[in-house]
Amino acid sequence: MYPWVSWNPIGGCYHRCSYCYLNFFPAYDIKPRLREKELETNLGHGRTIFVGSASDMWGSFVPAEWIRKVIDHCKKFENRYLFQSKNPMRFFDLEMPESVIVGTMIETNRDWLVNTKALAVDQRAMALSYYKAGVEKMVSIEPICIRCLG
Repeated sequence: MYPWVSWNPIGGCYHRCSYCYLNFFPAYDIKPRLREKELETNLGHGRTIFVGSASDMWGSFVPAEWIRKVIDHCKKFENRYLFQSKNPMRFFDLEMPESVIVGTMIETNRDWLVNTKALAVDQRAMALSYYKAGVEKMVSIEPICIRCLG
C-alpha cells in the first residue's frame, strides 16, 4: 500500500481503536514496550522507513526516553523517516531526524463514530497543521469510518 518499509522498535498501544487490525491478533500485547534489540538494527541508507507502523510510538503512554532512543538510532542512518501518530502534539517535544515526514490518521469527521481512546480527529489535524513549516506532512484517511462503532 505504501512505498516504504516498516520498523517497529516500540510495541503496544493503549488507544484500543475498535477498527484496528491488531485486534485480529489475540496474542498482540497492548502493553507498551521498547524492543531494545531493534535498536541494533542496521536501517541502511536511502530508504523511506515507516517507524512504528504497528503501534503509536508517540502515544501519551510511551515514555519520552523510548522515543528519544528510537530517534537517536534513526539519526545514525541517512534515510527518510515517517512518523505517524494519533497524538501529533508530541512531535513538537523532540528533535526529529533531518529527513522526516510527520503524519496523522483521520478516520472520520464525526468523533462519535469512532470508538477509540486516541486524541479527537480534529485535534490531530490541528496539531499537525501547526507543526514546523517546511517539514513534509501527510494525513492518511484509514479506515474511512462511516460506522466504526465497537
